[in-house]
Amino acid sequence: MAPSEGQNQLSSVDFLTPIHKALRLMIYDVGGRLQTTDFSDSAESQLLLNELIYEFSSALSRLAYFASCTATLQQRTSICFPQLKSLIRS
Repeated sequence: MAPSEGQNQLSSVDFLTPIHKALRLMIYDVGGRLQTTDFSDSAESQLLLNELIYEFSSALSRLAYFASCTATLQQRTSICFPQLKSLIRS
């Protein structure tokens, strides 16, 4: 069985697609809850607000960690790897 064109390329882990899908799902879920919440009922409104605060605070801490990892990767890619490459070639 011959490998497909996609398999001939270097394989890499696609970690952005699951993150994108999770964020999109979260946005759709929030939109649905906002549309079905009776804001004239203060108890129901407060419950939704508490849930949103909890969910978004958790998401923001994960996003901050992801941003830190991305910044570290960019720094290593732009600074360390070119220097290592020049040392290996010489």
